Amino acid sequence: MKWHTLSLIFIACTFQNSFAQAYKYATGIVVDAEYGTPLSGVHVLVQHANEGVVTDSNGVFTIELYIGEDTLVVRYPGFSTQQVPVQPDTMRIELVYEMGLDTIATFDPETYEETYQVVRYERSFGRTFHPAAPPQTEHWNTEDYSP
Repeated sequence: MKWHTLSLIFIACTFQNSFAQAYKYATGIVVDAEYGTPLSGVHVLVQHANEGVVTDSNGVFTIELYIGEDTLVVRYPGFSTQQVPVQPDTMRIELVYEMGLDTIATFDPETYEETYQVVRYERSFGRTFHPAAPPQTEHWNTEDYSP
């Protein structure tokens, strides 16, 4: 009887350890490549999976991975998307700013889908003034809107 109880405890511990080893954690910090400042709100996703996390205010993230998943996709509006291999130590991911393009991330809470749209914008270095039409007015007085 004693032998059966001991065997059962041994088998239970063995299975518990095998289930515990099915996960691993990846930890890192995401920074701006040019200035080295931490970036908060960066999406860190597991490639080919529907899982991910967002960096905190210090640019730090910790994500739980299945063993065998070894690539992270890092996305942040205005910066180039990177695919980063998981490393055993704390990772430092440097994102490069994309000049002239900006990205808008939208999230649908019903389907848990995330989409990204690239938006072109122009920077103006001179003085420009774009008046808005006054509400319920058909005629503009251009003298009032001079720069």
